[in-house]
Amino acid sequence: MASDITPKRTRYRAAALAAAGIICGGVAGYFAITGEMSGKTFALNMQSKRPLFIPVSREDSPQDFRHANNLFWAASIFSFGITAAGIWHFRDLNKL
Repeated sequence: MASDITPKRTRYRAAALAAAGIICGGVAGYFAITGEMSGKTFALNMQSKRPLFIPVSREDSPQDFRHANNLFWAASIFSFGITAAGIWHFRDLNKL
């Protein structure tokens, strides 16, 4: 039987990566779901020096609303993918 050659720090990093992915994915998923239900979300404003996130509604500008809400969906899916990678890596470290 081989001894454990992976440092504990690597295991903690993999677990922290999975936890951060769950948190970020949950927050982005929450904003995406509530945006779909209420018809109001926040769009990223990069054109001017005004606030970074501006409110957007489905009735006023449907194209901007769809773009902003799709970004929340994409961030949620990406974060849950990061979570899956962290869990997979943590499980592979435990096999060593």
